[in-house]
Amino acid sequence: MKTALKIAWIEGAPKLFIIHGRSADRDILKQYLLKHVGRVIVLADEFDPTEPIPLKFERYASSVDGAIALLTPDDVGALAADPTFTNLRARENVWVEVGWFWGHRDRGKLLLLTKGEVTIPSDLGNVEHYRYTSSPEELANEIQLFITKLRSASEAE
Repeated sequence: MKTALKIAWIEGAPKLFIIHGRSADRDILKQYLLKHVGRVIVLADEFDPTEPIPLKFERYASSVDGAIALLTPDDVGALAADPTFTNLRARENVWVEVGWFWGHRDRGKLLLLTKGEVTIPSDLGNVEHYRYTSSPEELANEIQLFITKLRSASEAE
C-alpha cells in the first residue's frame, strides 16, 4: 500500500510554498500544483488575524519541502541618480521571502519563475530560474523537474 501511495505521489509528494506578489498568476500556479502535487501553501490563503505576518511566514515556510517564487512585474523601480530609467520589479515582500527561504532552507529548494523582463538581483544568479510570458503553466516541464528533484532529495534524507 505504501508503495502504491508513493507511486501515485499521495505519499512522499513534496509540500510547496508559493511566494508571490499581487499577480493573479499565483492562483494559476496554485491550481496547477494542487492538481499535480496536492500539497501547496499560499500565505494569503492562511487566515489568522492575530498572528503577525513575519511569524506566520516563518512557521509555514519552515514546514515545506520547497518554494516556488513568482516574480511578476507588480512594481516599478529606478536608481535615484537616474529616475527616468525604470525597471519592472517584483514586490519587495517577494524578495524578502525569497531571501529568507534561500538563507534558511537552501537555494536548491527554491525555484524562481519570472514573468517577462522582471529584474532579478545579481546575488540570485545561481538560483534556478525560468521566464514565462503569460502563464506559469508554460513552464510545466521545469516545474515538474523541480518537484522531482525535491522528491528525490526528501527520499534520500
